[in-house]
Amino acid sequence: METPDLNYNHWLQKWYDNNGNKNVFRVSYSDFRGTLTECENAILEIVNQENITDIEILRVIDLINQWGGGMSRGFYLPKVKTLKDGQKLIRIPREVIKLPENINRYREGITLARDNNSDSINYFRQFGIASSYIGKHAYFWSNYNLPIIDAKIAGVLGYRTSQSLLSNNTYESIIEHMRNIQTNHELNRLYNVEKGFFAFHKNYFNNTNTAFKNNIIDFIDCQYAIYIAGILEIVIPQYIYDNCK
Repeated sequence: METPDLNYNHWLQKWYDNNGNKNVFRVSYSDFRGTLTECENAILEIVNQENITDIEILRVIDLINQWGGGMSRGFYLPKVKTLKDGQKLIRIPREVIKLPENINRYREGITLARDNNSDSINYFRQFGIASSYIGKHAYFWSNYNLPIIDAKIAGVLGYRTSQSLLSNNTYESIIEHMRNIQTNHELNRLYNVEKGFFAFHKNYFNNTNTAFKNNIIDFIDCQYAIYIAGILEIVIPQYIYDNCK
């Protein structure tokens, strides 16, 4: 894995200015309306309680989906399952997770996440929660101690996809690597590393790590962007070179 030597304070501020102020995705099961930062605060207000009811767990799940954006919509749409006898069973994942045996299984994942145990993701990868979202559940229930591993994080660390990153490194080694970056840059929380990665990547690259974004105007840490582009075999536009001091 690469070790990005970025201006984390700059990218953190950019995350809050450009992403934190965006309105969250709306879902029919939640009445929350607000920005991503406000949504985070609403999630943590529940997550940090000692005793949490089933209703509060479901609210956190919905808030995480709102925070994560439109890719969560599948959690609220009917899914068709073919039974052994050939009959079709139609169920909405959001309704399935309310069943006592499922919400209790999800609680086991919460317990692990609160202990910063990465095995929690194996409990969250059920009930119709999208693979790209299980890390978000571990992220919030661990109070930001278990990072989200997505294409943006992978790209900044020198991998084209999150699958490739996780195929070549354990989740635990990625966490340790990010914690070392946190220590070396004197950042107070691991999520500062993650948010810095996110804002840097969003400024320079598309979500598939195959091209630079158009009309880039912020060239902070452009040398590292050029370096990563070389690893990922991304064509570097001339104007990136021209503006990289």
